[in-house]
Amino acid sequence: MKLKDTVAVLLLMGLCGMSYCVVRQHVYVSQLLTWPEAQQYCRQRYDDLSTVTSSEEIISLPATVPPSCPNNTDDYKACQSGKWIGLYIDSSHLTRWSGEDMNITKYATLKCGVVWNALQVCSLVPCTWTLSFYCMTKFEVMLVEQKMAWEEALVYCRSKYIDLVSLTSEIWMKEAVNVGGSAQTAYVWTGLRFLDGGWFWTTHNALKYQAWSSESKPHCPARNLRCGALAQNEGIWEMRDCEEKLNFLCFRKSKCLPYQP
Repeated sequence: MKLKDTVAVLLLMGLCGMSYCVVRQHVYVSQLLTWPEAQQYCRQRYDDLSTVTSSEEIISLPATVPPSCPNNTDDYKACQSGKWIGLYIDSSHLTRWSGEDMNITKYATLKCGVVWNALQVCSLVPCTWTLSFYCMTKFEVMLVEQKMAWEEALVYCRSKYIDLVSLTSEIWMKEAVNVGGSAQTAYVWTGLRFLDGGWFWTTHNALKYQAWSSESKPHCPARNLRCGALAQNEGIWEMRDCEEKLNFLCFRKSKCLPYQP
């Protein structure tokens, strides 16, 4: 699989517990496959074809470049702007998401889901069309109720899980506040850090969405205030002393296992 064939982004799911929340990492694959082939591809390399449940989630999907589509075919228009997702109609004519039904189904005469990013809608088309597609991997955002300095929290998350959490949208913020509601500290560390003249996420996600306590992000914080924390009560970011001992939010691989045929 070539690196240029995939683009990834993290999005929240609406499945949360007291100290964790499941997130989806969506990856765009430009290879043209039928829906069953795309499903197999995703299950071999990730967890499954993507589940997309809202227009906001569609908007936040990875940017794509139109693939090279064959001319004079029924699926030419869909190939240019539509991408497979995990939606399909099963043998009982019920709409399902890939992974919900553990039974292998023959899709040749059924309909499968396509997302149209520009229109922010999904529709059903013949499963035999060849389109590019989105795969997903599931992660959890979890609260660690130990008190650590920012650097210690980063090392802890990376050694035991994946990384400190990145809050890249309003949805993320709401769920992070929900997950962190049982924290023992008023602030919880995130993966937000200031180095070399700029703020960034340790997961390398773009810093487009912002929720600073002031109108704009601090461009030149004091040397000891270069770590970003989530203020639980206010639901905003604040720069804090990096040596302050706080609870923190980590990413970890979801305990929900991917589909196994």
